[in-house]
Formats: sequence, structure tokens, C-alpha cells
Amino acid sequence: MAPTNDKKAQGPSTVDTKPVVSADATDDEDSKPAQTCASCGTKGQDLKRCTACKSVHYCNRECQKSHRRAHKVECKKREKQLRLGVAL
Repeated sequence: MAPTNDKKAQGPSTVDTKPVVSADATDDEDSKPAQTCASCGTKGQDLKRCTACKSVHYCNRECQKSHRRAHKVECKKREKQLRLGVAL
């Protein structure tokens, strides 16, 4: 009988299928990048994010309130983009 060119008859291929992981991806919680408070400039890892636009961080409610006037216009634009699913 003559050999066939049927792929099924040759068995599974040996392709390396390792997942691609970026250099920044990690499971270690201590290696989160430092965030900076948009109001006072304090750096830290546990700063709170603006809940509307999610693009700036604050130490606390007082910092958020004091920065609100400067942040308000950009925040509303970004919030609308997030609602509509528009990429930056």
C-alpha cells in the first residue's frame, strides 16, 4: 500500500505552546507599580482611584476634594469614553 499525505495519519504535531507573558505581569502583590496622588504628589501602592474616570489616584477623600476643580473637565471626558467603550 502507498503512503498517504493525510495529516491525521501522521499524528499530532509538536508545537511549543507556552503562554506569552509580558515582563510586567506578575502574581506578586508587593511588586505593584507605585502610584502618585494627583493632589499632593505622595507616592504609594494603596492609593484610591477616581471612581468615575479611573485614571487618577488619591491618598484620601480630602485630596480628591481639593483636586476636584482641576480634574473635573478631564474626568467627565474620560468617564464618557469609558461608558461608550472608546479607546484612548
